Parts: sequence; C-alpha cells; structure tokens
Amino acid sequence: MHSPSFREQARRQSQAVADSAHGGDDQAFIDAVSDWSDE
Repeated sequence: MHSPSFREQARRQSQAVADSAHGGDDQAFIDAVSDWSDE
C-alpha cells in the first residue's frame, strides 16, 4: 500500500506487537501463517 495513513497504522501496529510481552509468540504465529514464497 502506498497510502501514508496505511503505512503509519501498520508501523504503529507492528511496534505494539514488538513491545508486547508476547511479541515473540505473536511474530512466530505471523511467520507460520504467512506465505513468503514470493520473496
């Protein structure tokens, strides 16, 4: 997405996950359900 408001909201949400006591578990879940085959 190229919308500045979308990017800012995504940044805020990713920072909230990173700052969470459960951040590692949350990221592990995101990695497990994400399709990274295009990279």
